[in-house]
Amino acid sequence: MISPIYTWLIVAIMLSVVEMLSPGLFFFLSFSLGALITAGMSQVFGTLAGQLNVFFVSSLLAFWVLHQWVKRRQGRFHPASETNMDALKGKKVYLASVSSHARTGSLRIDGDVWTARAIDNKQLQEGALVEVISIKGCHVLVKTVEKPLNH
Repeated sequence: MISPIYTWLIVAIMLSVVEMLSPGLFFFLSFSLGALITAGMSQVFGTLAGQLNVFFVSSLLAFWVLHQWVKRRQGRFHPASETNMDALKGKKVYLASVSSHARTGSLRIDGDVWTARAIDNKQLQEGALVEVISIKGCHVLVKTVEKPLNH
């Protein structure tokens, strides 16, 4: 009969292989670490029930530790520069035209025409300098920075 240490080491290796074949979940890695810990503790906990308890507790603990580690690592990620719609936030442009009820208008940002709405529901004026606050659907929410000179 094969020793419990070798059984748990084989389980750990198999779970590590499954982890390598799965796309970045770290789910099977925690079970693999649990099997390694159980292999080390199999001489202390000789019964199968004791070994299974060690396996489940150590796997849960490994999952929690890996989860905390990944959460901290993801919090440190900051892109070098904003792209796509995120890059529009903070840009200042002039309103090209305003609709008849003056609550929406159109503006051109980097060659694209967007429908603009005032973030504070104030009336927009044609030619006013506005700052892009956010994007909501296909509308740009803007705040007036400077009134037009001719009004």
